[in-house]
Amino acid sequence: SHGLSEPFVAGPFITKRMDVFPKSTDDIIMIEDVETDPRIVHPQNMRDEGIRSIISIPLAHKGAVMGDLCLFADQQRTYSSDETAFLKILAGGSAIIIENARARLELETKNKVILTFSNRMCHDLRSPANAVQSLLAVLSEGYMGPLTDKQKETIDRCIRRLKNLHVLIQDILYRTVGKAPAQEKSFST
Repeated sequence: SHGLSEPFVAGPFITKRMDVFPKSTDDIIMIEDVETDPRIVHPQNMRDEGIRSIISIPLAHKGAVMGDLCLFADQQRTYSSDETAFLKILAGGSAIIIENARARLELETKNKVILTFSNRMCHDLRSPANAVQSLLAVLSEGYMGPLTDKQKETIDRCIRRLKNLHVLIQDILYRTVGKAPAQEKSFST
């Protein structure tokens, strides 16, 4: 919309709202004179905006029209085949840039979802693991009474497994956040 007034851009005069929007990837629409072309619904508004001719080139991606590159001229004119070929190249490059920007935005959105999920999952795993680890440390230290060798061995195995779980949680956080989170308290036996 470079060079067009804001009311014109916001109004019903832009190509998709007129019948001047490419319907296929090969559809190039040229209007040599907005005053005489029957497709122009609001010729007076076009003249008021200083528009006399229009060319609309499809922005195509993967065989579909995703928009158009539209040029407005302030004088009646016909575009040459060289100009049209150049505009098709420009429209093709623009479509790629737009699609890349959309794909990047989609990836960023999905990445935020993954980060949120990973952080929530790690928090949800860490809380009960910390509680169990604390209780096992209490048992292991004999605060709940004496333990048999078999009980002590079983508790020690559980504590080692929980330490492995903590390492896994830290690894998940490191891989999703990209930095090592603050170290947690370690319970020893």
